[in-house]
Amino acid sequence: MANRSYLFVKTKDDECKGLSECAYEIPLSHILLVSGDTQKVTSRVFDSDLPWAIEGDFDQGYKKLFDFLEQCKSKDIISTEQYEQMITEAHAALDQYLNTGARVLLEPVEIFEMEDPEDFEEFDSSAYDEDDELADAFFAFMVDDVINTMIKPSSGYIKDSLAQLQVFKEQGQMDAIDEALGLEWDEVLFYDPS
Repeated sequence: MANRSYLFVKTKDDECKGLSECAYEIPLSHILLVSGDTQKVTSRVFDSDLPWAIEGDFDQGYKKLFDFLEQCKSKDIISTEQYEQMITEAHAALDQYLNTGARVLLEPVEIFEMEDPEDFEEFDSSAYDEDDELADAFFAFMVDDVINTMIKPSSGYIKDSLAQLQVFKEQGQMDAIDEALGLEWDEVLFYDPS
């Protein structure tokens, strides 16, 4: 089984519905959609009292996603035809939640399970005796890391992401662009937190 990043929409009446899942990474689409009014929250999928998930305002994230795709088109990273297909599919999956007070919920714990706490100098793994305590604290640390390095400095992250996508384009790696964007929409995900 692949470790995945899961993206849900949380309606005003607290019902969670699947939007997308991506194997082995947190794609740009997930980061952009959760990047408005971002908060750390407890997971709806994994059992912990610690904040292992990230939640954001749907409408703000929606705007950021479509703005980013427009930038990709204007910088010729994606063709007009690719852009039209991407936004058509995104509108079909997302428009029903626009202006409804919905929130976006990112569940990245399975991605964090692939990381080694020893690789992060800022994380003091020696403070934990039990493996379970270490994992709990590390997942919470990684949520902070995603927020502080990918979401809060969004203009820098977006600029860097556009530059990386441009490199992929120049190298003819269109599959890498598709994977980085992660624009795969599906209501049925491996987990159903409702």
